[in-house]
Amino acid sequence: MKIFSFGEREKQFLVFVLVLTLSSIVSDIYLSSFLEMSLNLETGVNEIQWSLSIFVIMLALSHLVYGPLAEFFGRKKVLLLGLSISFAGSFLCVASVNIFDLLVGRLLQGFGVGACVVLWRAIVQEGYREGDLFKEKFYLMPISLAIMIFTPFLGGLIQTYLGWRANFIYILFHVGFVFLWVYFFFQENRDKESVRVPSFSFHVYKDLLSQKKFLSYYFCAFFSYGAFFAWTGSGAVVLMENFGLTPYELGIAMVLTALPLSFGSLVYSGFLKKYKKNFIFRLTFLGMISSVFFLMISDYFFETSIWLFLFLICVFMFFSGFFWPNLFSSFLRLFKEESSRLVALSLYGFFQFMGAGFVGAFLSFITQESPFSIGCVIFICLVLSALIYELLIARDEK
Repeated sequence: MKIFSFGEREKQFLVFVLVLTLSSIVSDIYLSSFLEMSLNLETGVNEIQWSLSIFVIMLALSHLVYGPLAEFFGRKKVLLLGLSISFAGSFLCVASVNIFDLLVGRLLQGFGVGACVVLWRAIVQEGYREGDLFKEKFYLMPISLAIMIFTPFLGGLIQTYLGWRANFIYILFHVGFVFLWVYFFFQENRDKESVRVPSFSFHVYKDLLSQKKFLSYYFCAFFSYGAFFAWTGSGAVVLMENFGLTPYELGIAMVLTALPLSFGSLVYSGFLKKYKKNFIFRLTFLGMISSVFFLMISDYFFETSIWLFLFLICVFMFFSGFFWPNLFSSFLRLFKEESSRLVALSLYGFFQFMGAGFVGAFLSFITQESPFSIGCVIFICLVLSALIYELLIARDEK
């Protein structure tokens, strides 16, 4: 008797998991390696942080390219193109002997992995009948979220026992495996009638950017994700330099701060049934801004302990779990036509990740990062995002 059968359905499901989680793995697995990389490549930690910012900026730019290409050439060809570019970048990172090699490698990695970020939602929706979609997402999202949460921990283990270059060797083999799995087992189910020339997407881009209601959401995502990335990009450096955490301990700390994000998303689904979205938006902004404000105050007037620091970051992440699905679902409700929605999501992703890239680049110029300096950047980004929501989005929807 077969206890487990790995048939076509399971192979297709693994395609979705691999595509959905790849960007987080390539982005986050080497966070615990920042200090050793700066010593080995004979450069500053700030320059190593640049490698993360460049990755995210190129990921953002890729949203403008892969969406139109996938509408014309199909999902599979574009996915394989992006994975090939990412594989080349991963090889360059493994072989890098100076910061320039690393930055070029991360640039290619970001642009290549962008294909997975842009297309995963489309291939999941096209891969299942409407009745099966909810059931498969019920399994897909928790599995993928668990992989993404524990990626920094895996990176910490690899750094502890094998060194920083081993993290990029892992990425190289992981990207290669995803490429082969997509090539052999991904079955594209897109309707041939939905094929569109790239110029269609660029016309939609122009139309969206000319309307205030869409720009309001785009810039709200720009600043709010910038705030979120300020922790992701610089939190590792602060925990290692200010609090003396080892790579292994850093991996555990990153897992602890990521768990409230997933828990907040679960609580949000219950709140959505009882409260209006405007109330949830204001609650989340209040929770995020308050936690960061207390972080700034505690570090400025007192010597912040690591436990207080992690607790306040956990509060921030918990309310972030409310914010992101609420903003994303509110944005999607603006669209009735599926064709416009897919192109609009590419532009949404562009602004979201570009905000992260700019904030990360700014933080890399700060010579002495501390809980207070990160808190200031997060606080400013959140206040700007809240003002955009109150003055533009909420006011227009009254």
